[in-house]
Amino acid sequence: MNSLRTFEYNLRRREQRAKESLDERFQRRSARIAADRLRRVRARSEQQIANRVNSQVETNVSEYDCGMMTEICNFCQALYWRNELNSSNKYTKCCHDGKVRLPNLAETPDLSKELFTNNSLEARNYQQHIREYNAALAFVSMRLK
Repeated sequence: MNSLRTFEYNLRRREQRAKESLDERFQRRSARIAADRLRRVRARSEQQIANRVNSQVETNVSEYDCGMMTEICNFCQALYWRNELNSSNKYTKCCHDGKVRLPNLAETPDLSKELFTNNSLEARNYQQHIREYNAALAFVSMRLK
């Protein structure tokens, strides 16, 4: 029912706009542009205030060096820091004592290699928008399951 109301509203608006004069159209568009500009200015000003407040918070965090990752898992050769031992003196966060074995990765398809390594216009576009593409494909794959 809601989509029917939206359709009818849009139809009425389209009819109203078809009947308006050039002056009315100019006034309507000017009012919309002014409202948009005011909204953007307010949002920008709120963001600037938030940035000023956040920049005044002083954080003193002392640096801590974990050292080199010198410990090696006996099963999968994953690297660990010495302090990552569990209570039974084992490193189990990687493969759980060899219980988890991952197959070797398949060769990357040629198209993917090109998109990640080339400097062409298409490759740069892909690299700039990879998060959007990933999110869209993840959403579609959820729907298909």
